[in-house]
Amino acid sequence: MFVNERMSQPVIRIYPEMTIREALDLMRIKKIRHLPVVDRQNHLIGIVSESDLLYDSSSDVAGLVAWEINYFRNKITVAEVMT
Repeated sequence: MFVNERMSQPVIRIYPEMTIREALDLMRIKKIRHLPVVDRQNHLIGIVSESDLLYDSSSDVAGLVAWEINYFRNKITVAEVMT
């Protein structure tokens, strides 16, 4: 099996400046769980998964109430959690 057989077409990509909330919303709308992260010249610089956005970011906000977590998801960028 090849990657292009499983990948959505056209490729949906995001930029490192996007917030976690924006990336999660895009994933939910497009029904996907992984997104390539590209720079402004469209060079691949990383990848981010839904679990990266939901779980890795939550370690930064452990112990906060729900509205505070949402606040931070609107501030933390994809660059901070991407692989």
